Amino acid sequence: MAAISTPTTRSLLTFSLKKYFANEDDQFVRVAKVQNRFFLHKGVNPASNFLQVRFHPYPYTSAEERLRTAQIHCTTVSGKRIYELDGFFKGDEIDPEKDGLLAEENFPVLLYKSRSKAALRAKPGKSMEFRRTWDTMIDSSRTVFMEISKLFCTISHKLNAEVLTQPGRLCDEVSCLSAIVTNFHTSMTEQNSRLWLHRDYNPQKGMNYTLAREDGTLFPVPFENGAKGKPWLISVIVYMTSKDFDPEEGLGTHFYDDNKELKHVIKCKHLALTIFEGDVLHSIAPSKEGVKGKRVSIVFY
Repeated sequence: MAAISTPTTRSLLTFSLKKYFANEDDQFVRVAKVQNRFFLHKGVNPASNFLQVRFHPYPYTSAEERLRTAQIHCTTVSGKRIYELDGFFKGDEIDPEKDGLLAEENFPVLLYKSRSKAALRAKPGKSMEFRRTWDTMIDSSRTVFMEISKLFCTISHKLNAEVLTQPGRLCDEVSCLSAIVTNFHTSMTEQNSRLWLHRDYNPQKGMNYTLAREDGTLFPVPFENGAKGKPWLISVIVYMTSKDFDPEEGLGTHFYDDNKELKHVIKCKHLALTIFEGDVLHSIAPSKEGVKGKRVSIVFY
């Protein structure tokens, strides 16, 4: 997800997440619109979908209330910020088993973190098909999708920044990456966890698309993520688990510094919400043997 930023987006986000907002009555406002923002692509095929969602700037009362009641923690790893919003969602808001979000048969697509030889050696995750992912987010899991959308509408309003997703679906000859990805895992060895180590974005080395300003001019690549006048590329994770899943069994997220040393751990707790700068190294945490429950992560880019 890209925040087309004011010069001080990162510091403003820290302030905005921790401050108390003024209450206003909710009213119907168009949450987001789909548009094509002049992306240039390298090596993509016709299965790609170049549209993205732009979050309409508006201070939603429900998002502000959730921010007021959540416990917000900020950790920095190699200069990259990781925000944990504990309690943003309530544990009983969604029953993923009832909605079919934890049924393995609904995740037929093999998911690799990249097409590199090392990545292809790792045991893949499983993901929903592209269209079903979007349909599920909008219908079965409406609370998560809508409240995440309202959160970024509110952030867009408070920061006076343009907030939008990456292109809906980018495909090359090997794989596709959607702006919303469901990631189903039942286990993760230490070796596979290391093979899954990756950055969601690495704009200092280049990208397979070029992001445009509203006037059509392009942000030159490469660039430093979140630098003054540059886009700020972030990722958002929400976990969903079965009632018998124990977060102590693993399958959360490990964050590493640039020397690939483990620096921060986020446990896989039901409806836990994490926002982080997408160019920080991270991986799925190893699991203990014989994990009883099920988990799926929903990642917004």
